[in-house]
Amino acid sequence: MRGILLEMQYRSKAPAFFGYWLRKVRVMDVGLVLDELEDRLSREEIERLLPLDLLVRGQLPRQQGGEEVWLAVEVSNVIDENDVVRAVERAGLLRKAGLRAVPVVAGRVVASGDVASLLETQRVASLLNGSRSGWEQALDYARA
Repeated sequence: MRGILLEMQYRSKAPAFFGYWLRKVRVMDVGLVLDELEDRLSREEIERLLPLDLLVRGQLPRQQGGEEVWLAVEVSNVIDENDVVRAVERAGLLRKAGLRAVPVVAGRVVASGDVASLLETQRVASLLNGSRSGWEQALDYARA
């Protein structure tokens, strides 16, 4: 239940959570962008993308180029390795479809130090109990 409530909170207050990084923040329904994605991804890839917890679209601030950026967000009360792997995979699928996508995990705490290391090595941005980290590295990777 905590995870579901947390996901609802991130969805309803997306500009508050992601407005530090992006402007014109909008939560997107994956189903509404399927037409665009189906031309670029296989059926299996679409099926792996559909369970994404939250898809957020916005623009970088003008000082950072103003480019459109998509966030592949996995939300969990306790962030574990699976959350990180899913965020990376789903952001990768969005990039394959031609979108500038950043993997993000959002939650209250990280399960272990190993997960914290994985966030860094996989270049995943995180929002943990109000604290933000890893954005620059994740964005640089998405731009590459």
